[in-house]
Amino acid sequence: MRVALSLILLSTALTCQAQKVATLTTRLTARFGFPDGATSELMVQVLHVEKHQLEINDPRLAGRVFHLKSQEFRDGVAQPEQDLLGQNRDRLRLDAKGHFACNVYARPATDARLEVKFFFPTMGKEQQFAPLPSAKATDYSLRTDILA
Repeated sequence: MRVALSLILLSTALTCQAQKVATLTTRLTARFGFPDGATSELMVQVLHVEKHQLEINDPRLAGRVFHLKSQEFRDGVAQPEQDLLGQNRDRLRLDAKGHFACNVYARPATDARLEVKFFFPTMGKEQQFAPLPSAKATDYSLRTDILA
């Protein structure tokens, strides 16, 4: 049984004027894993660490604030979303050029806890999650969803 943990980044609503098609695109880059083969082997096979690197580029989003929420799916059923930043939400902002990047690392801290660490340009955040009573933290996998 695999239990998926979804991280959802929600952008504030966009209003678009009639512009060239090229300027109406939001570029999202999601990289999974580690770039180096030896590092990947160590981190994934030995230490059981998953890495997700997310980057967003869109000049229309300059200065906008993102909301970071987590949502667990247990036995295929979505659980309520949780706001992970609380009062620090204004610190998760795109720069003046509309660029934002972050790294997310996940690993089983113990058999009973999954640890997820977020590294943003202005701050870091650690969150722990509990697996189902019949599962171990190694049964989890991290999924990243971007919703506008």
